[in-house]
Amino acid sequence: MNLTRILNQHRIAQSALANGARLSRSVASRVVAHGQWPIRDAEAPVRVVDFLVSRGVDRNTALQAVAPQNEVASDVFPHAEAVPEAKTESTTELEESMLLRSENLTSATRKAFGLLRNPFADDVRTRDDVFASAATRYV
Repeated sequence: MNLTRILNQHRIAQSALANGARLSRSVASRVVAHGQWPIRDAEAPVRVVDFLVSRGVDRNTALQAVAPQNEVASDVFPHAEAVPEAKTESTTELEESMLLRSENLTSATRKAFGLLRNPFADDVRTRDDVFASAATRYV
């Protein structure tokens, strides 16, 4: 049962919910309309449940109204500060084949481009590597 339906059945105004649960009107509106809880106020759902219970709503019904839609158990209240599960990434063979491999430059290639060493390995070592000009590299 969603929060809007409970408020309508018990004739509770959204402004009364905001005042009773110590929420701003905009937060109360987002909670009722979209189920979007404030990120920085982990106690907001608890205050809403307490307010609804004080206005005659069954505690299990109030918990179901503030719980996420995918929640299975109605007696378990999710903690807002809980860390979500981290998704594990696995590299497939296709991803492995798409990774760029380090290529070594031949001496002929370095000579053709005027390079003293491979610029792709240890790219910047000193200040001179950043501010070097073609004339400086030649010398």
